[in-house]
Amino acid sequence: MIRKASAVMVTRLQQDLEVYLVSRNVELKFFGGYEAFPGGSIIEDDARVPISHLPENAGQEVASFYVSAARELFEEAGLWLGHGIAVGREALDEYRSRLINGNITFSQIIHQTRHQLDARDLEPVCRITTPPFAPVRFETQFFRFKPPASALPVIWPGELDHGEFLSPAVALQNWIEGELPLAPPVVLILQHLRGRPWDSFLIAVRAMADSYARGHLHQTFFTPGTLTVPLQTRTRPPATHTNAYLIGEQQFYLMDPGPEDAREQERLFALINETLQLGREFKGIIVTHGHPDHIGAAEPCARHYRVPAFTHPLNAHALSGIQDLRPLQDAGRLPLGIAPDGSPGWTLTAHHTPGHAPGHLCFQESRYQALFAGDMVSRLSSILIDPDNGGDMVEYLQSLERLQRLASGALYPAHVPPQLNGRKLIEQAISHRQKREEQVLEALRKGPQNLDQLVEKVYFDVDRIMWPLASRSLLAILQKLKREQKVREMFSVFGLPDSVRHGH
Repeated sequence: MIRKASAVMVTRLQQDLEVYLVSRNVELKFFGGYEAFPGGSIIEDDARVPISHLPENAGQEVASFYVSAARELFEEAGLWLGHGIAVGREALDEYRSRLINGNITFSQIIHQTRHQLDARDLEPVCRITTPPFAPVRFETQFFRFKPPASALPVIWPGELDHGEFLSPAVALQNWIEGELPLAPPVVLILQHLRGRPWDSFLIAVRAMADSYARGHLHQTFFTPGTLTVPLQTRTRPPATHTNAYLIGEQQFYLMDPGPEDAREQERLFALINETLQLGREFKGIIVTHGHPDHIGAAEPCARHYRVPAFTHPLNAHALSGIQDLRPLQDAGRLPLGIAPDGSPGWTLTAHHTPGHAPGHLCFQESRYQALFAGDMVSRLSSILIDPDNGGDMVEYLQSLERLQRLASGALYPAHVPPQLNGRKLIEQAISHRQKREEQVLEALRKGPQNLDQLVEKVYFDVDRIMWPLASRSLLAILQKLKREQKVREMFSVFGLPDSVRHGH
């Protein structure tokens, strides 16, 4: 699903050009906890607001981008773009409060104030669509707005916590030092703006946006020194992509290159080539585990770039085609060299986390404490624990508890966007498993059940098409409960539970 959205670079000229950044509430689903530009999704009411001086041949969609930008500026920052008879600040604040609380629409405010919007107040910058690693993606039109000196943005706590004007150089330096979590599009845009005149910036940022529209891989940084690279793989639904990661600065590793498709591999190779052209050294490939959607490009990549691959010994059978395959045990470390802020001794530490797969490894980098979780957590669906494919629910929960203790920064999963508060996502995964286990026990208290009956009762909230996969995780739950002597089971001649009953 792709939604339309607008975001606005509110700028002022001090000694340097400064851009207004707002701090998004950590509880928000989209970029919660990050610094971003004011903005949000287009809504139905935006089409009811007239706006003058639109670009030539602009249709309703273009008009809605402009109106959405004006509405979000008013709602989030208190900046009013209406033109007409002067409206006092007190009255505008009352309108803003009613808009935020859903007691009035933006079109009604425009009508009641008898104001008009003028598209010339907003300068189009570029349009970027979220990379395909999220269940909900946004096609966002970025604008620039230069408010008069008398109009200062004011943040009311709620969806946003605060706001501040910063120069691109200062904002990026604070981000590199780990003090300011910038949303990835903001990082990208500020990198293009830093040290450039505005007209030169527009040429560069629009060329970048055009390249993304043509399929070039995005430069997506959630924390410094880690490039997120979502690539289409033959993974399990509802996921469609696996995130590869380029980790490092002067020297870098490639984690989990998953695509088997030649075109996706070409896109990955093009990105690696661009990185090498910057004078950086490709140190090797890291594999979290041996499932096909994580290793599809590992052998071609190792062969093409003549680099080693690092993984747990239990994954060696899946990577037998790689000549230089190096074992990586629990607590093993890989050197990353100099961190983005210039500090030496940057490392990546392996943590053995079995449960989803026997040889599963997670990794944590030492400067920003970013945790690379592989297939341990996801926000798309629960992780499949398949006993017939090395899955073990006891080990999986123990591994989650270990990750919970480690998590103190951003978390990088395999199939969804990274999350700033990694511990929260891990805690949600643990809570979800505990809930499923209690649902199984509750069903069994009502009498013996076979596997199909239990799937229907426990996974009633999951699409039926997913029930065959759900039955594998259910079997893992039952095996855990049996080891804990909470259930008793009778096995059929095929070796699977024919019926299961409560153990007490």
